[in-house]
Amino acid sequence: VVRRLVGHRNRIWQIAFTPNGIHLLSTGQGEGVWLWEIAGDNQTRNFDSHQKKASTFAVSTDGNLLAISHETEPVSLYHLGDQRLLNTLYHASSHVCDLVFSRSADRLIVSDSYGEIECIDVQSEQTLWRTPATNLRIFSSVIHPYK
Repeated sequence: VVRRLVGHRNRIWQIAFTPNGIHLLSTGQGEGVWLWEIAGDNQTRNFDSHQKKASTFAVSTDGNLLAISHETEPVSLYHLGDQRLLNTLYHASSHVCDLVFSRSADRLIVSDSYGEIECIDVQSEQTLWRTPATNLRIFSSVIHPYK
């Protein structure tokens, strides 16, 4: 073991490096999204907006945006550099299980556990398209955006 990051009290659900490799993000059962500074082993921030526990998160490919889902709540959109809340994106999906940014970070895909997938324009906050629920369980989604 090279490093051990101590802090989560429950199971860890998701973990990801920021694109620049300087930070690590993680979320666990009943907890917010934690931002870790890898070089210093420090937890630098817990994105636990108003005690809403995160279900999943996504980091944009440029490393500027962080989207956090709180299951049935709107998606919180943060600027990762200064860690400020930028916006709240409302969606029709219930029980969000995955978030994915487009390559250009102008769109966010929201998928729920009932098979519905929704594409939201980050700037206008408008839903661009939505698939009907299929009642198929979706646990992870991957998007290969055209831009």
